[in-house]
Amino acid sequence: MGGKPTSKPVQNPRRYRTILAQQFASRGQMVIEVPFDSPLRPGGVIDVANDMAPKARRSFYEIAAAVAEQFAETTHRPRR
Repeated sequence: MGGKPTSKPVQNPRRYRTILAQQFASRGQMVIEVPFDSPLRPGGVIDVANDMAPKARRSFYEIAAAVAEQFAETTHRPRR
């Protein structure tokens, strides 16, 4: 009760990622998985052009495009 919280290692992370992706996709949400990229682990400032692996960089571009697309769909007035 008053002890340190513990976390169990996930037995099959790929299975859980698949289940989560399916749950979000079944509700009409876009799912974009970003592959592990060790320079991202410590956080902080990241030089996107030089520090990120191409697959991770591509995933983040896809995320940015998906977010921008949502703004475009919710804006009803013409751009200036």
